Amino acid sequence: MNLIAKRFEPDIGGLKIQLRHWFRFDHLRPEQGIALLIGIKPSVLFQECVDVWPDGDAIKGNLLFGIDLINGDEITAFPKSEDEEVPDSEYWTEEEQEHFLEKSKKRLRFFVRSYQILLEYWNSGNPPECTPLSYFVQWGKSKGINPDWEPVAVESGFLTGQDSVNDIATPTSADEPGLSIGMHA
Repeated sequence: MNLIAKRFEPDIGGLKIQLRHWFRFDHLRPEQGIALLIGIKPSVLFQECVDVWPDGDAIKGNLLFGIDLINGDEITAFPKSEDEEVPDSEYWTEEEQEHFLEKSKKRLRFFVRSYQILLEYWNSGNPPECTPLSYFVQWGKSKGINPDWEPVAVESGFLTGQDSVNDIATPTSADEPGLSIGMHA
């Protein structure tokens, strides 16, 4: 059983709807912008995971509800039943459920750590308190971070070519490769 994914294919229509929603905000808090930059829908549950990391029991509690990714995927504590008439918790053996939970924690750990690092970068300067999502994209790109959803945002007209260009002057090392984080984890 492949628990991490059948290589999740994002729902492009759903992604466009999510991006349209978040690009309509004139201002986002850093916690929201950073979460979106890495592909997580900003939520109280995700913030609680960050706050209690690495407390496994608290993480499991939050994963019961699922952490939603902007591309339509989710990180959850239990695999979904392949039989609609059998509840998820009864379809899988206890061992399979534990294995799935461990895989989910690993996936979540990637997002939590990426979020923490980017928030540290953000707070290391003198950033605005609230700013539009396009600014977060520019800022991320100035740090070598390319959101996986950026091509969809440009294609959909939420970002122009100018928005996704490094307009924020931040020196980066030529031999430091850019990060691409988000939907592929």
